[in-house]
Amino acid sequence: MILLFIFSKMAIFKVASTLFMMAFFQKLFYLFGLFLNYFLKSKSPKPSPSSVYGAPSDYNTIGYSYGPPEHESLHTQDNGYPGISELGGGAFDWLVNKNVK
Repeated sequence: MILLFIFSKMAIFKVASTLFMMAFFQKLFYLFGLFLNYFLKSKSPKPSPSSVYGAPSDYNTIGYSYGPPEHESLHTQDNGYPGISELGGGAFDWLVNKNVK
């Protein structure tokens, strides 16, 4: 009975010490994060205000155009493979019309 009492007190002590250690390190990392945030903000140069809306000022976007859309032919195949319209109606009927009986 006394042995069970000692083990229970030891388990309570271990759980409590683990929780206190977790709380201590949580506060420690929080303070370190505050210090790091202050240090990085003080070292960074202040950005000049820029317009939020509209196109970017340097237009260095890749794959995006601010002009009207270019009209591309849907039937032109540049890669050498035939289009669906060139294969005929029967080649892909099993795939396109699966639910039609």
